[in-house]
Amino acid sequence: RSIAERSAAALRRAKKAMRAGRGGLEGPMRAAARIYLDDLMATADATEGLTSFMEKRPPAWRHA
Repeated sequence: RSIAERSAAALRRAKKAMRAGRGGLEGPMRAAARIYLDDLMATADATEGLTSFMEKRPPAWRHA
C-alpha cells in the first residue's frame, strides 16, 4: 500500500535503475545516476515532489 501511494513515474525509474545495477559497481552507479538526472528529473512528478516538499504539503502525483 505504501508503494502504491508513490509516484508511478519514480517507481518505474527506480526499477530501471535496479535492473541497470546488476553486477559490478562503477558502471551501474553511472547508469543509475543517468536515469535519475536525465530521465526522472524530467518528469512532472519530479517537479511536483520538489515543489510539495518546499511548500510542506503532500504531493499530488500525476504519475507522469
